[in-house]
Amino acid sequence: MLDAIVNRTELRLQLLLNGYTPLPNVDKVCKLPSWPTIRVDEALIKRYARSTAWQSTGLRIEHGLVAIDGDILDEKLAQQAWELCPRGALRRVGKAPKWMALVRLDGSAGPVAAKLRSHSWTDGVDKHQIEIFTGGHQQIGAFGWHTVGERRYVWVGPSPLEVPLHKLQPATAIAFSQIRDAFDTLAERAGMTRLVETSLAKNRVYDIDETTRFSDNVGRTGVTLAELEQNYFAAAHAGRAYRVASPWTGDGRNVEKCLVGWSPKHDCVTVHDFPYDTTHLPAAYGAAGKPPAALVDFSEFFKNLERLDDFGS
Repeated sequence: MLDAIVNRTELRLQLLLNGYTPLPNVDKVCKLPSWPTIRVDEALIKRYARSTAWQSTGLRIEHGLVAIDGDILDEKLAQQAWELCPRGALRRVGKAPKWMALVRLDGSAGPVAAKLRSHSWTDGVDKHQIEIFTGGHQQIGAFGWHTVGERRYVWVGPSPLEVPLHKLQPATAIAFSQIRDAFDTLAERAGMTRLVETSLAKNRVYDIDETTRFSDNVGRTGVTLAELEQNYFAAAHAGRAYRVASPWTGDGRNVEKCLVGWSPKHDCVTVHDFPYDTTHLPAAYGAAGKPPAALVDFSEFFKNLERLDDFGS
């Protein structure tokens, strides 16, 4: 056990030295209080080193770190999607053929959204999608268990232990938009069916803010908006529904009452209260909403994808 503690601690300290922000995880979920904003330094890493529950290590998405998540179970499509990533990107595998690529944001081309998502596609059995995380209180599983007792994370080639953050392959905001939209083209060409998320509610309320707290169906209390989003993605990746109690209607102890989901319109987390037929969204997406991303002409980019038509798995 002591060797395992030392190895985890040394790994996290090396990641910190390489410019990353390591977090202690249970599988792919970080349960460290205030993990989206807490200051991570050598003292903090050593403080939680002896935790037997937090055996995995995640990386907080910040300081220019970008994660491209290939949540794709079709082997051929997963390989084709990987080919869209910048050459030299670090490649991590959890549940193959799914993959995650790490690159560095080249901010010279202007700002980028905290998260970009392709459409969701299905072959009738599995769902396939690409998500790109560039910031906004996100973290990813990187080392240790992907699912305790089942599978571990594996790096195909070098990992963040060998490649400092400032030496990661750079990519621009436009490149991320191109990857997202190019994947949609590949999925459509592969004969996949696009999944369309329909609204469950007649009423939409924009009232989730930084003071809102939730209790969820896995025993957590005081869950913030940032943690709600992170927990939703972790549950979705594991194929589980993520539910919370309503902090608005006095039913705060019924943690099965509200279903946490995602709004493709706003690209944000939602909480649907079934008895009241109401969907709650972050207050930041209220009446004024957020400005849409700038439109980019991808015609030349798609022409270059013709070479992928015969790419095998």
